[in-house]
Amino acid sequence: MRLPGKGFESIHDLHPDQFGEYGAFDRMKILGDVAPTSEEYKIWRNIARNTISDENLMKQMDDIEHRAQKMSSKHEFYDYRYYNNNLDTKHGIVKSWNKNVVTLSSGEQLRLGGINLTEEADLSQVLTVGQKIHYSSSKDAIKKLEDGIVTNAVIYEKQGAFGTNINKSLVDMGMAERDDQDKSAIGYMANASSLQQSLGMVQEMIGHANIPFVHNKFLNIETARESYKNEHVYGTTFATWDHPIKGFVQPMLNQTFGQSMAQHALAVGSSALYFRLKEHGTSKGVKFAAGAAMATANPSVLLGMGVEFINKLGVNAVGGGSNSLNIERGAKIGSVIGTIG
Repeated sequence: MRLPGKGFESIHDLHPDQFGEYGAFDRMKILGDVAPTSEEYKIWRNIARNTISDENLMKQMDDIEHRAQKMSSKHEFYDYRYYNNNLDTKHGIVKSWNKNVVTLSSGEQLRLGGINLTEEADLSQVLTVGQKIHYSSSKDAIKKLEDGIVTNAVIYEKQGAFGTNINKSLVDMGMAERDDQDKSAIGYMANASSLQQSLGMVQEMIGHANIPFVHNKFLNIETARESYKNEHVYGTTFATWDHPIKGFVQPMLNQTFGQSMAQHALAVGSSALYFRLKEHGTSKGVKFAAGAAMATANPSVLLGMGVEFINKLGVNAVGGGSNSLNIERGAKIGSVIGTIG
């Protein structure tokens, strides 16, 4: 509860002063949450700063101001680092190396990305002439490699489907330090183990998944391209419950109907999998994972679930049923809409 009233008072202590039951601190706190860019917030922030001397409240005001500044700052974008990160993997044979540049027998030259070698670094401890490797580099840099231009890369010792990250091994052995200035996908991949890369991919898939309500309200992790599409192509820059159709329903349908053939096939397949698993009495954990995949791949599924739950269309129109049945019925309706779209 962030607005004044019984709900707010039930979970927050009030700080009455000469301005009333809701004192300057309370007004600053509320406005900092709901209207951090408003003139009213700035007025009550300044009043609170000039009238409050309690050290605990002053510390809380610092936190409120920091949060308000973050909320009112420009949109922050999050590029992919592990999943869909525009990297390509190729194979090669080591011919030689000079400091942090490895030359392959085919002529390509790879700079060990994401790390800075120490003066004592000895690459002969992790590489040998004639060794088969595979390496990851930016897709945009592959042409540069072919033209003889050195490019950053993560090099792996070839071991079947998996391999040892040589860049990270050098850091672990004390022969290199992480390059904190390298914020590229190469920089992150170079300093991550296979497990860390896998976990990073899962986190990014969840974080960037355009799950209605959840994504905008709690995650809001987007690349610049995703932000533009969500706000200017499919939806709106500011969604409110005053206009739920325009703010939430229409964007969800636009996202569903704007899917590529591959995304559409994934949405249909995940819906079919969920309802097939349900019929065969699969465990709750598996069904939950399948349901989450269905809702993530098909935004209209969540729309149908929400409509059925809120309006209880199953009870009114079909003549009975629990809320869980209504939600499942709504998921089916949403899935059908997405499939048709």
